[in-house]
Amino acid sequence: MPEIAYSGTFFGETLSIAAALATIRKLISHQVPQYLEIKGLYLKGQIELLLEKHNITNISLYGPPQLNRIRFPDKSTQSLFIETMADNGVLIIGSHNTCFAHKKPELSRILSAWDKTLEAIASGATPKGEIKGNSVRESQ
Repeated sequence: MPEIAYSGTFFGETLSIAAALATIRKLISHQVPQYLEIKGLYLKGQIELLLEKHNITNISLYGPPQLNRIRFPDKSTQSLFIETMADNGVLIIGSHNTCFAHKKPELSRILSAWDKTLEAIASGATPKGEIKGNSVRESQ
């Protein structure tokens, strides 16, 4: 068919397919889904202990352990949480997106930031600025 030219956006593009297959192989060989569940359950358990330590009952975690989502009582608390976590070296909005790179040092840093943040919340600190829009709880 020399008179017809056929092409497409991804015509003959196999690099993405090869990358996807390599990723799937690594997920299986390193048992990444199981790892994420174990680390997510660990984080959840440790955070629940910190909530208890600081006598905070109006913040909770929900959802699958690989993606611990945080329920806040209001936007002001959520703002203070995000701000204080950032001040302590952890960027977070309303969930922990656990990944395979999270090892003991990263998890320790996250938990240390939680401890300091919950201490600030328990002491009645107020945020410098407030998040606009819905909180995680309100968006459900």
